[in-house]
Amino acid sequence: MKPVKAKKKPISLLWIIIPGFCLILLFGKIFFSGPDLEELDSGQNHERPGAKVSSFDVSEAEYAEYYDLSAPSVVEKSSWGNDFDGGKGRDDGSRPSPGQDVAVQVPYDAVVDELGQRFRESTDPEQRRLAFNDLMDTLTVDNARAIRAQIAHLSPESHEYRTFHYKWGKIGGSEAVMHGAQTKKPDMGITLAGWASANPDAAMDWFESLPKYDRKNYANQAYMMRGLVHGLADSDPQRAVDFVYNLKKAGNRQTGRMMSVVASRKIHAEGVENTAAWTDSLPPGEMRDAARARVVWDLGKEDLGTAVTWVEGFSHEKDAGLAVEAMAKVWASQDILGSVTWLESLEAGGAKRKGLSAAYGYWGALEPESAGEYLNQLPVSPDRDFAINGFISGMVHKDPETAVIWAEEISNKGLREAAMVRAGHNFFRQSREAASDWLKGTALPEKAVQQLINQGKNHEGRGK
Repeated sequence: MKPVKAKKKPISLLWIIIPGFCLILLFGKIFFSGPDLEELDSGQNHERPGAKVSSFDVSEAEYAEYYDLSAPSVVEKSSWGNDFDGGKGRDDGSRPSPGQDVAVQVPYDAVVDELGQRFRESTDPEQRRLAFNDLMDTLTVDNARAIRAQIAHLSPESHEYRTFHYKWGKIGGSEAVMHGAQTKKPDMGITLAGWASANPDAAMDWFESLPKYDRKNYANQAYMMRGLVHGLADSDPQRAVDFVYNLKKAGNRQTGRMMSVVASRKIHAEGVENTAAWTDSLPPGEMRDAARARVVWDLGKEDLGTAVTWVEGFSHEKDAGLAVEAMAKVWASQDILGSVTWLESLEAGGAKRKGLSAAYGYWGALEPESAGEYLNQLPVSPDRDFAINGFISGMVHKDPETAVIWAEEISNKGLREAAMVRAGHNFFRQSREAASDWLKGTALPEKAVQQLINQGKNHEGRGK
């Protein structure tokens, strides 16, 4: 008996488009948008040394561990920064600066203060833009900290915030970058990008001097590397490509992400179609796949039909996994069933299965009943296994009890056990008693059973 026997109903277009749009916002970290730092984290990301990562950053709240993708970083208070002064002023009597988030004295500058006030108080978008441009026109090494105080209240993802730090990095070098070690917001990678675009040799030498993989240090290599690659790509794309390939030769596990950064900057400078042609010229392998995936994301949103045609031309290749996965996600955000139907037409292989997992992840999150009915009609096969795995990832946080039942439907032993453990973790979070009853009837290995039991106890302890 199959797990879902819901009455079959057509997929409501609104229920796909509206929640799909919301999920795209939620999954915004898959790729980044904006004029300056598409691929930099929104936080100073302390990643696990040697962790396997992809050029995609997918929320663990919606896609599960089998993707083996790291969760997007979030903007947090830095462990090295000082507390906000709360606008209360300073012991030395110096003037508190609006939005300031560093506990260092900011020199007062009357011109900057006036321009900053215009920028902050203007309700007219054009006047606000002009005021910001005037601030940037006055930017010098000497008044940079005063100007930063005028924009410190902004979101670190805003155009103005990124533009200021990028330009400051160009003229301020390492001193501008190191200022970010005292801030509450992710300044350092953005500023390093500006420095690398203006003086790549000096920026690279500085980066190479940083301690490797120090989780507690502001100079986290994965985070800073993104800024460096971004700046290199802006000044000399081929140099950025060579840098990433050298990282690959040295065994660095971040290279897929870094090539995605290069591709994003190529898109910004040359457009999607020219960048697509450039990716086709890259040597086969992980780097080309990561670059293509980044292009697919933009091209698919701009012209779905052209993107599909392009991806179909190489979907059979061994290094097409991320690109097909990206195509599946873009299409599923607009039309889930269309995405699935297209994926079913592709040649069997790893790329197709990654795509099915991605598409069913969306489907499981948005309409689990119709997704379950569709899965019930599919014959047992490796493709169905990966589809179920993705389906579980989409629904597990909302309905882990059903997810664990579906996990048992996977025919591949290793994939089935991994999915059962993943879904079981969420089941224990929801109800330890019900999850324990389910666990008694499973065929999981003893090690996995103990892992789930211990996980359940840990969640129970945190809930007290």
